[in-house]
Amino acid sequence: MTCFVGGMLGDGLAQIVSGEPFDLARNMRMASYGLLIGGPSGHVWHRFLDAAVLPHAPKSTRAVLAKLAADQLAFAPLANLALFAFIECAKGTPQHTLFVVQEKLWPTLQANWALWPLANWIAFRYLSGDMRILYANCIGVAWCMYLSLTFYSQGKFGA
Repeated sequence: MTCFVGGMLGDGLAQIVSGEPFDLARNMRMASYGLLIGGPSGHVWHRFLDAAVLPHAPKSTRAVLAKLAADQLAFAPLANLALFAFIECAKGTPQHTLFVVQEKLWPTLQANWALWPLANWIAFRYLSGDMRILYANCIGVAWCMYLSLTFYSQGKFGA
């Protein structure tokens, strides 16, 4: 539910900042991604990392770096692909997914790598597993706002 609320807040703030009329359908698409895919997959992924990567020393520098590498090189690209596909399918334009992926995946990953490694370093190093998703969802409001401003406001994603 926190991913759902984060998606609503992030996109809602983006719509306010952009000065566009509020688009409830767009807002619900972003929120629904968080509820149906982003939140559950993030929860499972973080639990997997905790169990699979040096579970005897989960906050060691080696464990944190391994988790960061796996997160940014495996999970981040897949999560963004899932987001693009979900939004396009929810809009009723699944045929646009490949175009959106070709156009937006690389810039989105670059922005992702500017924000999430530091955010996840803090999470993996200092937070307990049960607090990480809430923490990530708080940062995710800003991330969702960025995605909405970058894609929706330019008419290249959603709308």
